[in-house]
Amino acid sequence: MKKEKGILSSYDSLDIDEVIITIEKTFHIKFDERDFEEVKTYGEFEKLVLDKIQGIEINDCTSQQTFYKLRKILIEEFKIPYNRINLNTKLTEIFPKNIRNNEIEKLKSSLKFENQILTFSKEQFIILTIIFITSIYFLFTNFFYGLFFLVIGKILSEEMKKNNFLFKNLRELTNTLKIKNYKNSRRDYETYNPKEVKEIIKEIFSDSLDIEKSKIHHETIL
Repeated sequence: MKKEKGILSSYDSLDIDEVIITIEKTFHIKFDERDFEEVKTYGEFEKLVLDKIQGIEINDCTSQQTFYKLRKILIEEFKIPYNRINLNTKLTEIFPKNIRNNEIEKLKSSLKFENQILTFSKEQFIILTIIFITSIYFLFTNFFYGLFFLVIGKILSEEMKKNNFLFKNLRELTNTLKIKNYKNSRRDYETYNPKEVKEIIKEIFSDSLDIEKSKIHHETIL
């Protein structure tokens, strides 16, 4: 992607690659390096993505379809009662802590979703970082202790992840699925909504590069 003192000029290639990879995964497309030779503006990049997407254009709502698909999975595979499932349902209410890791992995598999749903709190991250640094130190001074701390860190990380969701409720999860997993979130894989695609491209640009959406428009130089 050519840069002419545009909004991407202050970012390194790894940052830009992250955006490209995220868009490829979201829309199930594949870019070639030559695709970007003539791309100079955000509008041209947007058009490139739309040209790459295979399928029938249709003006419908993916958020609604995503929630219905998620609800169907929760009812059929997780035996969650219908009346307990709505957009405001908290994830902690339907995924018990004692089996949370396995249940979330099962859900991700059903949704064909690769991104994380469980995470660490800030305090837990600090604790695990300290344990990791300690293990590295001991691996060079006392291998047994280093291995011991690595095992402890692994056990703690699995336990800690059970407590924390990246999303508070099904509404937030549904929105993330739509953005990060657009094609698999739709009722019909062979269709797409161009207006939604444009919104998601801008969302990915803004979120990944921390750029205000107001600075991203059709004529923006990349």
